[in-house]
Amino acid sequence: MRVYRCVLQIRSPTVISNERGARGFYTATEALPGYTVGGAVNRALFGSVSPDRMLVSSPAYPVLNGHKTLPAHTFYYKCKICEGLVVSTLREANLLELMRHGWEVVKERLIALRDEQSHPLKSLHPRPVTPQGGRAARVAVQSIVSIGMNRHAAASQIGLLYEYTAIEPGQEYWFTLASSGGSEIPDEFDVKIGRGASRGYGRAVVRVEERFTDPPLDQSVGDEAAFYAVSPIPLRFIAGQINLAECSSRYGLKGVDGVLEPIYTGGRPAAFGRAVRKMVAGWPHGASVSRERIDCLSAGSIVAYRWRQRPDDQARALAALRYFGAPVRLDSGYVDGFCMLYPFSREPLEEVV
Repeated sequence: MRVYRCVLQIRSPTVISNERGARGFYTATEALPGYTVGGAVNRALFGSVSPDRMLVSSPAYPVLNGHKTLPAHTFYYKCKICEGLVVSTLREANLLELMRHGWEVVKERLIALRDEQSHPLKSLHPRPVTPQGGRAARVAVQSIVSIGMNRHAAASQIGLLYEYTAIEPGQEYWFTLASSGGSEIPDEFDVKIGRGASRGYGRAVVRVEERFTDPPLDQSVGDEAAFYAVSPIPLRFIAGQINLAECSSRYGLKGVDGVLEPIYTGGRPAAFGRAVRKMVAGWPHGASVSRERIDCLSAGSIVAYRWRQRPDDQARALAALRYFGAPVRLDSGYVDGFCMLYPFSREPLEEVV
Protein backbone atom coordinates (compact mmCIF):
# COMPACT_ATOMS: atom_id res chain seq x y z
CA MET A 1 0.00 0.00 0.00
CA ARG A 2 1.39 3.39 -1.02
CA VAL A 3 0.04 6.73 0.15
CA TYR A 4 0.96 10.15 -1.23
CA ARG A 5 0.15 13.42 0.52
CA CYS A 6 -0.33 16.01 -2.22
CA VAL A 7 -1.16 19.67 -2.85
CA LEU A 8 -3.18 20.82 -5.85
CA GLN A 9 -2.75 24.43 -6.94
CA ILE A 10 -5.38 26.01 -9.18
CA ARG A 11 -3.81 27.72 -12.22
CA SER A 12 -6.93 28.90 -14.11
CA PRO A 13 -10.59 29.52 -13.12
CA THR A 14 -12.05 26.15 -12.15
CA VAL A 15 -15.74 25.19 -12.28
CA ILE A 16 -16.58 22.50 -9.72
CA SER A 17 -20.01 22.85 -8.18
CA ASN A 18 -22.59 20.97 -6.13
CA GLU A 19 -25.53 22.89 -7.55
CA ARG A 20 -26.81 23.16 -11.12
CA GLY A 21 -29.37 25.68 -12.26
CA ALA A 22 -31.16 26.31 -15.53
CA ARG A 23 -28.36 28.57 -16.80
CA GLY A 24 -25.25 27.01 -15.37
CA PHE A 25 -23.39 25.79 -12.27
CA TYR A 26 -23.40 27.74 -9.02
CA THR A 27 -22.02 27.48 -5.48
CA ALA A 28 -18.40 26.46 -5.91
CA THR A 29 -17.47 23.72 -3.46
CA GLU A 30 -15.27 24.55 -0.47
CA ALA A 31 -13.77 21.05 -0.85
CA LEU A 32 -13.15 19.17 -4.10
CA PRO A 33 -14.85 15.73 -4.19
CA GLY A 34 -12.52 12.74 -4.04
CA TYR A 35 -14.01 11.11 -7.14
CA THR A 36 -13.41 14.35 -9.10
CA VAL A 37 -9.79 14.71 -7.98
CA GLY A 38 -9.09 10.99 -8.43
CA GLY A 39 -10.55 10.99 -11.94
CA ALA A 40 -8.46 14.02 -12.94
CA VAL A 41 -5.25 12.50 -11.54
CA ASN A 42 -5.79 9.08 -13.13
CA ARG A 43 -6.54 10.60 -16.53
CA ALA A 44 -3.48 12.87 -16.30
CA LEU A 45 -1.11 10.03 -15.39
CA PHE A 46 -2.58 6.96 -17.07
CA GLY A 47 -5.11 8.27 -19.60
CA SER A 48 -7.98 6.40 -17.93
CA VAL A 49 -9.27 5.17 -14.58
CA SER A 50 -7.97 1.61 -14.79
CA PRO A 51 -8.60 -0.62 -11.72
CA ASP A 52 -5.24 -2.39 -12.08
CA ARG A 53 -3.27 0.83 -11.51
CA MET A 54 -5.90 3.02 -9.88
CA LEU A 55 -5.03 5.91 -7.58
CA VAL A 56 -7.81 6.60 -5.05
CA SER A 57 -8.10 10.20 -3.88
CA SER A 58 -9.53 11.65 -0.71
CA PRO A 59 -11.52 14.89 -1.00
CA ALA A 60 -9.21 17.88 -1.43
CA TYR A 61 -9.51 20.49 1.34
CA PRO A 62 -8.31 24.11 1.16
CA VAL A 63 -4.91 25.18 2.44
CA LEU A 64 -5.43 28.38 4.46
CA ASN A 65 -2.31 30.54 4.94
CA GLY A 66 -0.12 27.46 4.79
CA HIS A 67 -2.34 25.46 7.19
CA LYS A 68 -4.25 22.39 6.04
CA THR A 69 -7.97 22.38 6.82
CA LEU A 70 -10.32 19.53 7.72
CA PRO A 71 -14.14 19.43 7.80
CA ALA A 72 -15.48 20.49 11.20
CA HIS A 73 -17.32 17.73 13.03
CA THR A 74 -20.80 17.95 14.51
CA PHE A 75 -19.58 19.06 17.95
CA TYR A 76 -17.32 21.88 16.70
CA TYR A 77 -18.74 25.36 17.40
CA LYS A 78 -17.87 29.00 16.95
CA CYS A 79 -18.94 31.71 19.39
CA LYS A 80 -21.25 34.23 17.71
CA ILE A 81 -19.92 37.05 19.89
CA CYS A 82 -16.27 36.28 20.78
CA GLU A 83 -14.28 36.72 17.58
CA GLY A 84 -12.30 33.59 16.75
CA LEU A 85 -13.31 31.58 19.83
CA VAL A 86 -13.90 27.93 18.91
CA VAL A 87 -15.26 25.23 21.20
CA SER A 88 -15.14 21.46 20.72
CA THR A 89 -17.35 19.60 23.16
CA LEU A 90 -15.61 16.30 22.31
CA ARG A 91 -12.36 17.40 23.87
CA GLU A 92 -13.22 16.28 27.41
CA ALA A 93 -15.81 13.62 26.62
CA ASN A 94 -15.82 9.89 25.96
CA LEU A 95 -18.28 9.58 23.09
CA LEU A 96 -18.64 5.79 23.22
CA GLU A 97 -19.36 5.89 26.96
CA LEU A 98 -21.99 8.60 26.50
CA MET A 99 -23.69 6.64 23.70
CA ARG A 100 -24.22 3.69 25.99
CA HIS A 101 -26.53 5.93 28.04
CA GLY A 102 -28.65 6.84 25.01
CA TRP A 103 -29.22 9.62 22.54
CA GLU A 104 -30.63 12.09 25.07
CA VAL A 105 -27.43 11.97 27.14
CA VAL A 106 -25.29 12.64 24.04
CA LYS A 107 -27.55 15.52 23.08
CA GLU A 108 -27.45 17.05 26.57
CA ARG A 109 -23.69 16.71 27.06
CA LEU A 110 -22.28 17.37 23.59
CA ILE A 111 -24.72 19.38 21.49
CA ALA A 112 -23.95 22.67 23.21
CA LEU A 113 -25.89 25.87 22.67
CA ARG A 114 -23.82 28.36 24.70
CA ASP A 115 -20.24 28.79 25.89
CA GLU A 116 -18.98 29.48 29.42
CA GLN A 117 -20.02 33.16 29.14
CA SER A 118 -23.52 32.08 28.02
CA HIS A 119 -22.82 33.35 24.52
CA PRO A 120 -24.68 31.57 21.70
CA LEU A 121 -22.66 29.11 19.61
CA LYS A 122 -22.88 28.34 15.93
CA SER A 123 -22.01 24.93 14.52
CA LEU A 124 -19.19 24.96 11.95
CA HIS A 125 -20.01 21.48 10.63
CA PRO A 126 -19.19 20.59 7.87
CA ARG A 127 -17.10 23.63 6.81
CA PRO A 128 -13.35 23.10 6.37
CA VAL A 129 -11.49 24.64 9.31
CA THR A 130 -7.89 24.74 10.53
CA PRO A 131 -7.47 22.23 13.41
CA GLN A 132 -5.56 24.75 15.54
CA GLY A 133 -7.72 27.82 16.14
CA GLY A 134 -10.67 26.66 14.10
CA ARG A 135 -10.57 29.31 11.37
CA ALA A 136 -13.02 28.51 8.59
CA ALA A 137 -11.66 28.40 5.06
CA ARG A 138 -13.00 30.86 2.51
CA VAL A 139 -12.50 29.97 -1.13
CA ALA A 140 -12.12 32.94 -3.50
CA VAL A 141 -14.54 32.63 -6.43
CA GLN A 142 -15.50 34.63 -9.49
CA SER A 143 -18.54 34.68 -11.77
CA ILE A 144 -18.10 33.69 -15.42
CA VAL A 145 -20.74 34.35 -18.08
CA SER A 146 -20.48 32.70 -21.48
CA ILE A 147 -22.68 32.72 -24.58
CA GLY A 148 -23.46 29.66 -26.65
CA MET A 149 -22.56 29.99 -30.32
CA ASN A 150 -24.48 28.86 -33.38
CA ARG A 151 -21.80 27.25 -35.52
CA HIS A 152 -23.87 27.56 -38.68
CA ALA A 153 -24.60 31.27 -38.32
CA ALA A 154 -21.22 32.04 -36.70
CA ALA A 155 -23.06 34.15 -34.15
CA SER A 156 -24.38 33.91 -30.63
CA GLN A 157 -27.38 31.68 -30.09
CA ILE A 158 -30.46 33.33 -28.59
CA GLY A 159 -31.30 31.82 -25.21
CA LEU A 160 -27.91 30.17 -24.70
CA LEU A 161 -26.52 32.28 -21.88
CA TYR A 162 -24.53 30.37 -19.27
CA GLU A 163 -23.30 31.50 -15.88
CA TYR A 164 -20.72 29.75 -13.72
CA THR A 165 -19.16 30.22 -10.31
CA ALA A 166 -15.46 29.40 -10.63
CA ILE A 167 -12.65 28.98 -8.11
CA GLU A 168 -10.04 31.69 -8.64
CA PRO A 169 -6.43 30.80 -9.59
CA GLY A 170 -3.91 30.55 -6.78
CA GLN A 171 -6.09 28.56 -4.35
CA GLU A 172 -4.38 25.43 -2.98
CA TYR A 173 -5.95 22.18 -1.77
CA TRP A 174 -4.40 19.20 0.02
CA PHE A 175 -5.43 15.58 -0.39
CA THR A 176 -4.11 12.02 -0.24
CA LEU A 177 -3.66 9.51 -3.05
CA ALA A 178 -3.51 5.78 -2.35
CA SER A 179 -2.57 2.80 -4.50
CA SER A 180 -2.13 -0.90 -3.85
CA GLY A 181 1.58 -0.47 -4.57
CA GLY A 182 1.87 -1.02 -8.30
CA SER A 183 2.10 2.62 -9.37
CA GLU A 184 4.75 5.25 -8.74
CA ILE A 185 3.95 8.87 -9.54
CA PRO A 186 6.16 11.90 -10.31
CA ASP A 187 6.86 14.68 -7.81
CA GLU A 188 4.89 17.19 -9.90
CA PHE A 189 2.45 16.94 -12.80
CA ASP A 190 -0.32 18.93 -14.50
CA VAL A 191 -4.02 18.03 -14.38
CA LYS A 192 -7.25 19.31 -15.88
CA ILE A 193 -10.18 19.28 -13.49
CA GLY A 194 -13.81 20.38 -13.59
CA ARG A 195 -15.84 21.73 -16.49
CA GLY A 196 -14.58 23.64 -19.50
CA ALA A 197 -11.05 22.22 -19.67
CA SER A 198 -11.10 22.54 -23.48
CA ARG A 199 -11.70 26.30 -23.06
CA GLY A 200 -8.82 26.81 -20.63
CA TYR A 201 -10.70 26.31 -17.36
CA GLY A 202 -9.64 23.86 -14.67
CA ARG A 203 -5.88 23.82 -15.22
CA ALA A 204 -3.94 22.89 -12.11
CA VAL A 205 -0.66 21.38 -10.93
CA VAL A 206 -0.25 18.62 -8.33
CA ARG A 207 2.83 18.42 -6.09
CA VAL A 208 3.66 15.35 -4.00
CA GLU A 209 4.82 16.48 -0.55
CA GLU A 210 5.17 13.14 1.29
CA ARG A 211 5.28 9.46 0.35
CA PHE A 212 4.45 6.55 2.64
CA THR A 213 4.63 2.77 2.26
CA ASP A 214 2.16 0.82 4.41
CA PRO A 215 1.47 3.81 6.69
CA PRO A 216 0.54 2.69 10.22
CA LEU A 217 -2.36 4.19 12.16
CA ASP A 218 -1.53 5.01 15.77
CA GLN A 219 -5.04 4.37 17.02
CA SER A 220 -5.84 0.94 18.41
CA VAL A 221 -9.46 -0.12 18.10
CA GLY A 222 -11.29 -2.50 20.39
CA ASP A 223 -14.60 -4.18 19.64
CA GLU A 224 -16.24 -0.74 19.30
CA ALA A 225 -14.89 2.58 18.03
CA ALA A 226 -15.95 6.08 17.02
CA PHE A 227 -14.85 7.17 13.55
CA TYR A 228 -14.37 10.61 11.99
CA ALA A 229 -15.38 10.89 8.33
CA VAL A 230 -12.63 12.36 6.15
CA SER A 231 -15.05 12.03 3.21
CA PRO A 232 -18.85 11.83 2.85
CA ILE A 233 -20.46 8.57 4.03
CA PRO A 234 -23.30 7.06 1.95
CA LEU A 235 -26.31 6.34 4.13
CA ARG A 236 -26.27 2.72 3.03
CA PHE A 237 -23.06 2.21 5.05
CA ILE A 238 -24.62 3.79 8.12
CA ALA A 239 -27.80 1.71 8.01
CA GLY A 240 -25.97 -1.45 6.89
CA GLN A 241 -22.36 -2.53 7.18
CA ILE A 242 -18.89 -1.99 5.70
CA ASN A 243 -17.30 -5.11 4.23
CA LEU A 244 -13.60 -4.42 3.82
CA ALA A 245 -13.23 -7.47 1.58
CA GLU A 246 -15.05 -5.43 -1.11
CA CYS A 247 -12.44 -2.70 -0.66
CA SER A 248 -9.71 -5.33 -1.05
CA SER A 249 -11.28 -6.73 -4.22
CA ARG A 250 -11.85 -3.33 -5.83
CA TYR A 251 -8.39 -1.90 -5.14
CA GLY A 252 -6.22 -5.01 -5.22
CA LEU A 253 -5.28 -4.88 -1.51
CA LYS A 254 -3.94 -8.14 -0.14
CA GLY A 255 -4.68 -9.12 3.43
CA VAL A 256 -7.52 -6.61 3.96
CA ASP A 257 -10.73 -8.07 5.40
CA GLY A 258 -13.19 -7.60 8.25
CA VAL A 259 -16.77 -6.36 8.58
CA LEU A 260 -17.96 -3.30 10.51
CA GLU A 261 -21.57 -2.76 11.57
CA PRO A 262 -23.13 0.37 13.11
CA ILE A 263 -23.71 0.77 16.82
CA TYR A 264 -27.28 1.71 17.73
CA THR A 265 -28.28 4.07 20.52
CA GLY A 266 -31.89 4.87 21.34
CA GLY A 267 -33.05 2.74 18.41
CA ARG A 268 -31.03 4.68 15.82
CA PRO A 269 -27.52 4.33 14.38
CA ALA A 270 -24.94 6.36 16.31
CA ALA A 271 -24.25 8.78 13.46
CA PHE A 272 -23.81 12.51 14.02
CA GLY A 273 -23.69 14.75 10.97
CA ARG A 274 -25.54 16.73 8.35
CA ALA A 275 -27.33 14.85 5.60
CA VAL A 276 -26.42 15.75 2.01
CA ARG A 277 -29.38 14.86 -0.13
CA LYS A 278 -28.93 13.76 -3.72
CA MET A 279 -25.21 14.37 -3.82
CA VAL A 280 -24.10 14.38 -7.46
CA ALA A 281 -21.66 11.51 -8.00
CA GLY A 282 -20.01 12.83 -11.18
CA TRP A 283 -19.85 11.64 -14.76
CA PRO A 284 -18.45 8.28 -15.92
CA HIS A 285 -15.24 8.73 -17.91
CA GLY A 286 -16.00 8.66 -21.66
CA ALA A 287 -19.79 8.78 -21.22
CA SER A 288 -22.15 11.72 -21.69
CA VAL A 289 -24.70 10.82 -19.03
CA SER A 290 -24.61 11.72 -15.37
CA ARG A 291 -24.37 9.06 -12.69
CA GLU A 292 -27.01 8.45 -10.07
CA ARG A 293 -27.11 10.63 -6.98
CA ILE A 294 -26.16 9.40 -3.55
CA ASP A 295 -27.66 10.29 -0.18
CA CYS A 296 -24.81 10.85 2.32
CA LEU A 297 -23.75 12.29 5.60
CA SER A 298 -21.29 15.15 5.08
CA ALA A 299 -17.56 14.84 5.56
CA GLY A 300 -16.72 15.62 9.18
CA SER A 301 -19.58 13.48 10.47
CA ILE A 302 -18.94 11.12 13.37
CA VAL A 303 -20.17 7.52 13.34
CA ALA A 304 -19.73 4.55 15.66
CA TYR A 305 -19.14 0.98 14.52
CA ARG A 306 -18.35 -2.39 16.06
CA TRP A 307 -16.51 -5.30 14.50
CA ARG A 308 -18.97 -7.89 13.25
CA GLN A 309 -16.00 -9.82 11.88
CA ARG A 310 -12.55 -8.82 13.11
CA PRO A 311 -9.82 -8.52 10.44
CA ASP A 312 -6.74 -10.70 10.42
CA ASP A 313 -4.54 -7.58 10.22
CA GLN A 314 -6.40 -4.76 11.98
CA ALA A 315 -3.77 -2.06 11.32
CA ARG A 316 -3.82 -2.75 7.58
CA ALA A 317 -7.63 -2.86 7.52
CA LEU A 318 -7.89 0.51 9.29
CA ALA A 319 -5.30 2.04 6.94
CA ALA A 320 -7.32 0.81 3.95
CA LEU A 321 -10.48 2.33 5.46
CA ARG A 322 -8.68 5.66 6.03
CA TYR A 323 -6.98 6.05 2.65
CA PHE A 324 -9.16 4.00 0.26
CA GLY A 325 -12.58 4.09 1.90
CA ALA A 326 -15.33 1.82 0.64
CA PRO A 327 -16.33 1.77 -3.06
CA VAL A 328 -19.93 2.65 -3.88
CA ARG A 329 -21.54 0.45 -6.53
CA LEU A 330 -24.06 2.19 -8.81
CA ASP A 331 -25.88 1.09 -11.95
CA SER A 332 -23.34 3.11 -13.95
CA GLY A 333 -20.35 1.53 -12.19
CA TYR A 334 -18.24 2.11 -9.08
CA VAL A 335 -17.62 5.50 -7.50
CA ASP A 336 -14.55 5.96 -5.30
CA GLY A 337 -13.60 8.52 -2.67
CA PHE A 338 -16.37 7.79 -0.14
CA CYS A 339 -16.51 6.39 3.41
CA MET A 340 -12.91 7.25 4.37
CA LEU A 341 -13.04 6.84 8.15
CA TYR A 342 -10.44 7.42 10.87
CA PRO A 343 -10.79 6.09 14.45
CA PHE A 344 -10.25 8.75 17.10
CA SER A 345 -10.16 9.00 20.89
CA ARG A 346 -10.94 12.62 21.88
CA GLU A 347 -10.63 15.32 19.20
CA PRO A 348 -10.41 14.04 15.61
CA LEU A 349 -9.31 17.33 14.02
CA GLU A 350 -6.11 17.10 16.04
CA GLU A 351 -5.59 13.37 15.53
CA VAL A 352 -6.26 12.70 11.85
CA VAL A 353 -3.14 11.77 9.85
